[in-house]
Amino acid sequence: MSGIQLRCKVFPLAFLLYFFKPRCSIDDGPEQVLMWGENMLPGPPGRHTLRVWYPYLTGPTNVANAVVDVPPQGLAVVYKTRWIVFLPGKLEAVDPSYAQYVQTGQTQYRPQQQPGPGWAPQQPTQQPMQQPVQQQQQKKEDEK
Repeated sequence: MSGIQLRCKVFPLAFLLYFFKPRCSIDDGPEQVLMWGENMLPGPPGRHTLRVWYPYLTGPTNVANAVVDVPPQGLAVVYKTRWIVFLPGKLEAVDPSYAQYVQTGQTQYRPQQQPGPGWAPQQPTQQPMQQPVQQQQQKKEDEK
């Protein structure tokens, strides 16, 4: 059966987070309430965006975003909370050989602006040479 096997782990010293259930969203769909530990998210093979977080006093925290390529046999991913609730969470493939299927980052939610046509890096401009003080004074006298 294809899908994403998601394991949600809590930082050991943040045991109070067990009172807040993690949530996830696949392909910007409706949020699903998960449990800390093993969760199975059924779905077809292919490329999906996965977003995992948990609600805290200040709103969604430890948000982790990833683009995952789910192979036909499924993919095992682990979500790790951070030691400070305001840091982003981590999504990693359980098996290192599957690391190529998980691309973490914010690119799917905040695309970077691409330069338009005709764009070129800005070339440094040459500063005019400073003329000696005597030449500047002579120019002022010539203008009078």
